[in-house]
Amino acid sequence: MRIKMFSFSPLKSNKKFLILLFGDLIFILLILLVLFFWKNILSIVSLFICLAAFNFWYFSSAQQNKNSELELHRLEFIQFISFFQIFLKNGSNVYNALKKASDFSSIYLKQLVDNLLENVDRDKTIVPFIQFAKHFGDATIEKVAISIYQMIDEGNNSHHLTKFNLLFERISEEKLNHSFNSYQRKLDSITLFPLVGAAIITISISLGIISMLGDMINVI
Repeated sequence: MRIKMFSFSPLKSNKKFLILLFGDLIFILLILLVLFFWKNILSIVSLFICLAAFNFWYFSSAQQNKNSELELHRLEFIQFISFFQIFLKNGSNVYNALKKASDFSSIYLKQLVDNLLENVDRDKTIVPFIQFAKHFGDATIEKVAISIYQMIDEGNNSHHLTKFNLLFERISEEKLNHSFNSYQRKLDSITLFPLVGAAIITISISLGIISMLGDMINVI
């Protein structure tokens, strides 16, 4: 059974960019309409605040989605290593254990492992393992990858197996704590964004009311 994970999609990325472009165009058109037809400074300032808030929300959301996707890949790596350990204990060598464990991974991770094994066939140095680990952007995962290389290069003796198991326990604990902290931060951000939105709406309404009062005074 393969676990469905998020992977980079150019089409999905283009759709998100179109949302930003379309939103910015709407705000710019509104600002130009107010500038040429009503010439109301406070309304223009209000629209600029909304434009800035929209762009801030977009880029914050995009970065958060990117971080969440990377974290999912890191968590899947832990599961992948669990299968890898099982195949090692059942007597498979390191190369075959990696290949068998990849069959229980997402398409994204399976492609990374397949590329790793192809590179290992051509390059017997540590370089393919370092390149593999860079996809996860995590120092502990890089240490695990180096440990796997040492098991291939020097044989999966008891010393390397013990070292590998200790690294795996460490990374599992770190990711569990990180996931909990990330979940807590998301809960905090969920409560914060409505307050920010309410503040922006309040400022916009206040500016609109001040603008209307100013127009009424000018008429009088």
